[in-house]
Amino acid sequence: FLVDVLFTGPCVEFLKRQADSLNLPMSVHHPSLPEKPVVVIKWKGTEPDLPSILFNSHMDVVPVYADNWIHPPFGAEIDNDGKIFARGTQDTKGQGMSYLGAIRQLKNQGFQPKRTLYLTYVPDEEIGGVNGMKAFVATDAFKNLNVGFAIDEGGTFTIPQYLLFNNERTRWAPIFTAKGEPGHASQLPAETAGTRFTKIISKLMDQRAKELAKLQSLGITGQGKVTSINLTKVSGGSQSNVMPNNLSVTFDIRIAPDQDLDAFQAQLDSWIDESGGDIDLTFEQKDIKSPETVLDGNPQYNALQGAFTQLNFQVITLIFPAVSDARYLRLAGVPTVNFVPMHNTTSLA
Repeated sequence: FLVDVLFTGPCVEFLKRQADSLNLPMSVHHPSLPEKPVVVIKWKGTEPDLPSILFNSHMDVVPVYADNWIHPPFGAEIDNDGKIFARGTQDTKGQGMSYLGAIRQLKNQGFQPKRTLYLTYVPDEEIGGVNGMKAFVATDAFKNLNVGFAIDEGGTFTIPQYLLFNNERTRWAPIFTAKGEPGHASQLPAETAGTRFTKIISKLMDQRAKELAKLQSLGITGQGKVTSINLTKVSGGSQSNVMPNNLSVTFDIRIAPDQDLDAFQAQLDSWIDESGGDIDLTFEQKDIKSPETVLDGNPQYNALQGAFTQLNFQVITLIFPAVSDARYLRLAGVPTVNFVPMHNTTSLA
């Protein structure tokens, strides 16, 4: 058992204590970088040669703006209503803890699974999962898990139904760098980095408005059917009276599954041409499309559906509006769904 860095160290140590308290073996893998550990907790089944079931969540969280919090974002303070205030309670430490809590309850009842169950806790889902799940599924250690079905993070929604996702959108993070001749800002040239910069932003914002109109017609459960486009970063310039030689803007784009990726790339290239050219296009992230998990006839999903019926859950199957590490599992050939039983809940992730 090895803890590599301060950031994931306390989390890995906590999971080790949990595994020990459940009398379950835990292993820590480093498929890409020593500071990016993947934790695997194993509950051996009575028929371990059967394909296993994997439950995934992630240890990392998105950054915080602490001034906007009414409680310390990493304090895990509990109010009088029992609500826990902490970054990541919904995404996805709550889900990761629910796995452990469910196993603890089942073990206390004397239950033993037929199939081996694995809990995985990965280090970097929020920044693309490249050194976590993406790297892990390529290793012999993962292949030796013999995973036949997986459940990954779901989402919180304010509707009374529970949502299950068997597909997700594709994330691209294009960076447009508009170029132009630098010069004193007292001049007034026809084309500058700034004019090209504003034109390309307008092209994407116009498309964003179309997607927003589509979403408004579909309603909240249609989020996965539209392509979201959001401006997330801008950079460039040195001082206010100098025209810069380049200005960059980054967008977060989640492409709907029915969108052809080659056609979308061609659209981006066309918008660059229409904006006057001299705009470089690179990508912070450019995922490939992950396959849809076919649910009909899947025995593990049928068992899950039986549990939903027993619990009187109304479950809707949709396209996951975000992206998750489930895409790497699906691309590795593992039937995977995104699900967490949190309904009537405002997303605060």
